[in-house]
Amino acid sequence: RTLSPPLGNGTKFIHMDIKKSNRRNESMTTSQMIADFTTLAIQAGGWMELDRLYLQNRLLSMIGEQELGEVDIRPVATPAADLAEQLCQIASANQLVKTEQQKEQFVVQLMDLLTPPPSVVNAFFAQHYAKEPQEATEYFYQLCQKNGTVIEQEEPVVFSTVYGDFLANKVHSEAPKATLSAQRYPRCEWCMATEGYQGSQQFPATTNHRVIRMNLDGESWGFSFVKQAQYQQQGVIAFEKHQAAKRSVKTFQQLLKIVEVFPHYFAGIDAVFEQNEHVYYQTGLQQFALAEASISEYVELANYPLINAGMVNWPVATFRLEGPNASEVAQAANDIFEQWQTLKLPTDEIQIVARRKELLYVMDLIFSRPQAKPSLTLAEVQGLMTWSNQKTQALETVASAYQQRLKEASAFAETSEGKAAFLAMVAPVTH
Repeated sequence: RTLSPPLGNGTKFIHMDIKKSNRRNESMTTSQMIADFTTLAIQAGGWMELDRLYLQNRLLSMIGEQELGEVDIRPVATPAADLAEQLCQIASANQLVKTEQQKEQFVVQLMDLLTPPPSVVNAFFAQHYAKEPQEATEYFYQLCQKNGTVIEQEEPVVFSTVYGDFLANKVHSEAPKATLSAQRYPRCEWCMATEGYQGSQQFPATTNHRVIRMNLDGESWGFSFVKQAQYQQQGVIAFEKHQAAKRSVKTFQQLLKIVEVFPHYFAGIDAVFEQNEHVYYQTGLQQFALAEASISEYVELANYPLINAGMVNWPVATFRLEGPNASEVAQAANDIFEQWQTLKLPTDEIQIVARRKELLYVMDLIFSRPQAKPSLTLAEVQGLMTWSNQKTQALETVASAYQQRLKEASAFAETSEGKAAFLAMVAPVTH
């Protein structure tokens, strides 16, 4: 089996006579919808041409029809979501779908037919990964787009500033949150038990949801994408077990392990990491302005001579570590984190971002003291602002307000006194 079975590989084309074909000129028949949807399901890689009759009969039963007329097995131009909506309308007319919840479950079940089972998705992912890590994440992302578990976001607008190119998103930037279930199963949306779940009154249907299994230093984690993405390939890597988060040196090690596995992604945690009932890391493909910001003042770390470290030219106080050894970078970051814990105020917060820079492991520790809630999200603190009302708001005004918000949220002011206080905080690690 190939990774992406080509259309027409082993298929037969059934040609109708002109009279029969003409009667379908105005609108697609139900039978043709079923045939086209089946073709898309086979193309997705979870089924083979031998499964065509089986799939078509399953679809017939799902929408409440009895017979399948003659059809063309042809290249399909209609998006899967449109076909699913049309099939749902037929099921509704046949009294099989009556409520909004039933409609949601029905569409998700249709999309599940477009999605290979978890074992196959993970096998395809591994085959792609053996060639190139980014090829693997692209395969998974495209699969999630096609089956409706990811809604593609619009391209953000770029706005140049003294700190780099900020991104203006048309949708409000929110950190991914685990929606807790009133029932015990699944516990939340990051639990692996959501994979294939039909849905209930308390929990949405996730039948078409798939999770890529990952091994982070002997522990089982699951990688999936956020449905309402705020930036390119926004994803979550969640622990196999539903348990609360706690920051430690292990946190830094696992963040760096993620960017070792996916060197084209960043990985991070936000200010409310320890408030999460299910521990997860945020990740994505987006290149934010913070990643391009340079170190404005270097300092030497006494116990880590191979690590470049210093203050970053960024409106929110940021300390960067760069080194060839992931273990050393993680330990140095933990040293600074523990020092910060002894000095921080109750309102102080820290966000952490890891990434790769060629052969180096890079870790940014971002120290904030927000003047108002909610706290900056991990995306916002890296250079993503919201431009929700383009008709009444000038981008320059939005960018100015955003920069001011970043500066006000910094735990250390952009002054000589603030700089001195920042360096004093990390001094025990640098001497």
